[in-house]
Amino acid sequence: MSNLIEKLKLSQQDAIKFYPSCSEFEKKFLEQTFGSEIFNVKITDKIKTFQDACNSLPCNDFELFKYNKLVDMGINDHTLAHQQLIIITKVLNEGWTPNWNDTNEPKYYPYFRVLSSGLGFDDAFCSFVYAYSTVGSRLCFKNRELATYVGKQFVKIYEKDLL
Repeated sequence: MSNLIEKLKLSQQDAIKFYPSCSEFEKKFLEQTFGSEIFNVKITDKIKTFQDACNSLPCNDFELFKYNKLVDMGINDHTLAHQQLIIITKVLNEGWTPNWNDTNEPKYYPYFRVLSSGLGFDDAFCSFVYAYSTVGSRLCFKNRELATYVGKQFVKIYEKDLL
């Protein structure tokens, strides 16, 4: 076992990145190796920028791949902003995806008002409406706290996407 551990090279940053998808055994191993306190940080404390969101994903993540392809193709800011929001939403939801077959499951998204100076965050909204949508389904959050956070923290990216 000690030979295996000596050969294992895992940075703290990579350990934090892989932690959410680990089994309970693997999580305990990582906590013993790096200390449990580094894994118990709120996602909103870790993700402050779009680059933070990108850095938290594995390099082979499909949404990150799509974003990089769009950049390479010189696609417009509106489309890039939408893909950035998809990545940010994916990271902040930490693996949660909305179950569209469950109408009792709340799904939250930030709500904005158009101001003379641009877009302004208004509130986080939860909707149970069946055939009506004002936000892309990939941009829903698992709770109001995340929707509020993203609406305030990433308002400039939403502005590029919506206006």
